[in-house]
Amino acid sequence: MYCSQKYKDCIVAIIDRKKVCFVPTYKPTNCNQNDVVKCIAIAVLHKADKLVVLSNTFDNTSTKYVQQIHSIEIELSDLDTTYSTLLYSQELPQCPITVSEVKLSYKDILRITFDKQRTKGYFISGLILIVSSLFVPYNIYYVISGSLLMLFALICSIKKRAN
Repeated sequence: MYCSQKYKDCIVAIIDRKKVCFVPTYKPTNCNQNDVVKCIAIAVLHKADKLVVLSNTFDNTSTKYVQQIHSIEIELSDLDTTYSTLLYSQELPQCPITVSEVKLSYKDILRITFDKQRTKGYFISGLILIVSSLFVPYNIYYVISGSLLMLFALICSIKKRAN
């Protein structure tokens, strides 16, 4: 929805011609004054006009500390506020996803099917089918399928590895 850039410690977005720095500080305990100071340092490093600190909850010292700072606009957003903002926003960003279908030719399908990497899989599954034919009443289907997979394993072991 906005022009934004993700960094390892924050997300910087341009909203209404202002550079806004979103800094997540999610941890099991409350966000304290030291965490807010670290967030301000990150925002100053990215030269942001506004700082939005995202956390589960904030303690009283951090809210009092934020009210004393006037050099940068700071907004403390707890979990409920963030959730309600995301839930009740008017617009959701549109992310068009394009799926390109790859047309495979018959030669490509054969090359992928009889790739040298598939030798072990064909061999093990063929062996399992042939051994299980000893315990199943209709064993002819298992023997035929297992023999076919063993033939595939033989073909794959002879062919060279595909790219």
